[in-house]
Amino acid sequence: MKEKLLITGSSGYLGREIISDPRIKKFEIITLDKNKVSNPDIHLDLNSERLEDILSKTLDLEVNYSILNLAAARTDYASNETYFLENIEATENFLSVLDSMKVCVKKFIHLSSVAIFEGFQLMEEEVCFDELSSDNCYQYSKATQERIITKWAEKNNIELTVIRPSAIFSKNQPSNTNIGKLIFFTKYSPIIFMSPVKKSLTYIKNLTDNIFESLTSNNHGIMLAIEKPVTSLYEIQKMILERKKFPSFKIFLNKKILLKVSTIYSKVFSLFFSDPVFTPNRVEKFFKDTAEFKEGNLEYKQNVSLERAFKDSL
Repeated sequence: MKEKLLITGSSGYLGREIISDPRIKKFEIITLDKNKVSNPDIHLDLNSERLEDILSKTLDLEVNYSILNLAAARTDYASNETYFLENIEATENFLSVLDSMKVCVKKFIHLSSVAIFEGFQLMEEEVCFDELSSDNCYQYSKATQERIITKWAEKNNIELTVIRPSAIFSKNQPSNTNIGKLIFFTKYSPIIFMSPVKKSLTYIKNLTDNIFESLTSNNHGIMLAIEKPVTSLYEIQKMILERKKFPSFKIFLNKKILLKVSTIYSKVFSLFFSDPVFTPNRVEKFFKDTAEFKEGNLEYKQNVSLERAFKDSL
């Protein structure tokens, strides 16, 4: 008999990769997502008042379930309210419904983010959620979400694995992600940024390998899911440049100038499009080093090297 697996956020970038992987056939899956694009088994927001009613008609309460929680809000232009509703309130509602229904949860795997490290700092500083910038609000909401799930799992004696990836990349890289924009800009622009800032990355195939191993393993805990070695933006661009067909020139970037230009650009661009490419948030993140994070107790297995991953992705 196949193990039952409930996947939230199944229509997202990572969710689509998981569902299309042949290893998913080992499980009897139920997909839950608020978006219709992937035709989920349950088309519903985790915040919905109908969640318990719908799940009670779908789940078999006599058997054990593993849960892969991928649902989360992430965009530079999400409001603080969106992050609160989708990352915090939706999580609380989902867990409350699982408790109310007495669903037999054998294992819970939560896709967190390296953003939680700054989020935990913000929580310790007791900052006001409504006054946070969009990026800080995301960090705070993901840290809060992880803490809520951890406390719930401890209370119910459930095996919990928390996986903390960084910027995820792949061959099917969405163009609206920061790494997607960097790849596009590097391949088709005559300009190369001379930046020593180090950026951690997560290759989607390595990540899915570790997720499937977590689903079948008896080990649980925390996993820092980043590729080694962590390298600079310039080194990342050099790997991308191997596929470039025309010459480029190198420039050194001035953060203050870019912030001023991006502020003007994003205000004008947002009048016509929902997601301006060039924003102050992205400039800030571009110049932020993301190399050092606390390791978890679970090993992240890097089956594909970073260099090989970029070659496969490009």
